[in-house]
Amino acid sequence: MIEFIKKGIQRTSIELSEANYELVHLYASLANGKLTYVLNYIIKMMVNIPDEVRNNLINFCRERLIEAQENPYTLDERVKARIDAYKRLLKFLEGATTKKDVVLSGDVAKAKSVITFDLSNFRVASREAKKLGTTFSRYLNYLISLTLGIPALVQGELSAFCAQKSASVDEQNSLYWMYRERNIQESYKELAIFWAQKEPYTKEKNILLKRTDMKDGYIVYPADWVVLDGVQCDAKDSVRACVIEVKNGKKYGMPHFLFFTNKDVGDPFTIDEENAIHLACVKAVPNFAQVLRDGVDQPTMPMSDPRYKEATKRFLASPIPGIFYIPATDDPYYCMQDEPLFGCRIVRNISKSES
Repeated sequence: MIEFIKKGIQRTSIELSEANYELVHLYASLANGKLTYVLNYIIKMMVNIPDEVRNNLINFCRERLIEAQENPYTLDERVKARIDAYKRLLKFLEGATTKKDVVLSGDVAKAKSVITFDLSNFRVASREAKKLGTTFSRYLNYLISLTLGIPALVQGELSAFCAQKSASVDEQNSLYWMYRERNIQESYKELAIFWAQKEPYTKEKNILLKRTDMKDGYIVYPADWVVLDGVQCDAKDSVRACVIEVKNGKKYGMPHFLFFTNKDVGDPFTIDEENAIHLACVKAVPNFAQVLRDGVDQPTMPMSDPRYKEATKRFLASPIPGIFYIPATDDPYYCMQDEPLFGCRIVRNISKSES
């Protein structure tokens, strides 16, 4: 999650409420068991939100809050928890947090720990804590509660929204605009990944992995994934691999599909290439044809259109096949502390990595 530079770290003692410690510890166990990476990630993700991302999140949270408050079962504990979560998030995003919000009651059981923070993360969180007249530890407790102490439903809604916004960011010809857009996209990605449903991670230690040799190394992937042979190239001739995952595909019994390619990471697939890939999926798993038939196009009308909400609801509930590049250990932003999804990764030859 966070990459450290030796001279840019701050090692400090913190005090977390036991409830927050358990939240972080549970999340850390799903991310290679390292509390320090989770805490650094939370600070970086929440304190450095670009204005455009913040404003879009404010609008999204307001819409979800209104939706939750209109629920006839507002006394239901789950509905109340959803309302409370969006109220707290809105207060933070609107910059209305007060010292009262970050108070840690004296009678709450606490757990002490010594954590290494990236120096920039430590400074920015300390600065925000100082603005509120509170301590670094109390502000950190507040951020943990705000990000992890919210219902799984809310986390899922936030993740889906941020993932959708990330995919819609356009690159610009101007280098300044490109940097700005990339910064916005990275923020959406951080939020989407953090709040993604974590069920795959909880099973990861029990996943049986297979290994297949590639041109400049090898790939490890879950043994129950369906390998599509000859879609673009054979494994031994490829330097890249992609996985096809069907969102909402559980009711169709959809597995993950793996195929090999020599396309560059991020290079989009043409319609003809996607059709060929989908055809290979149908040949391997015939019910994939039903996924294609039941799919709903993403709405293109503006959000102000009365039809937008219902169209988006149908789209998000439909089966959506997505093609995702598998990370490789020589990628510029690959970090060993980032546990790859399902443990799937491309491992490059040492000689290539060293060069």
